[in-house]
Amino acid sequence: MTFLNEISGYVLFFMMLLITVDVTGRYVFSSPIPGTLEFTEFLIVFVVFFSLAYVQLTKRHICVELVTQRLPRRVGDGLAVFVLLIAAVFFVLMAWQSWHAGLSALEYREASDGLVQIPVYPPKLAIPFGAALIAIQMLRDAWKRFRSLITPG
Repeated sequence: MTFLNEISGYVLFFMMLLITVDVTGRYVFSSPIPGTLEFTEFLIVFVVFFSLAYVQLTKRHICVELVTQRLPRRVGDGLAVFVLLIAAVFFVLMAWQSWHAGLSALEYREASDGLVQIPVYPPKLAIPFGAALIAIQMLRDAWKRFRSLITPG
């Protein structure tokens, strides 16, 4: 997961360079890079879905504990297990459905509408991959929390 997070960072850096060159070309040389908008729209999918599981692994997702911090530890852990399982089911369903959409895009060689036609199957296949990884990480986290519930002390 760390490897995918690093890829996500490199993709983000490349996006920043591309946008900087595009803006510079547009306003300084009156010559923007064609397809920059479409390309960055597709790259953002890799940035988001390749980093989701790492953020879950390192516990850096935003978490509001207004209610749970007032609950007993075991009740809070039980609630956390429940929420993690619900979220994992959501991401499994997302992975399953987006997998079919990605395969369909690959089969039909679907491309973006615009000045530059960019194949849409790579980002559409990145979504199920990232969603499956975060689902696995959430199941691991739920299992750890559940084990802490049933372990005495």
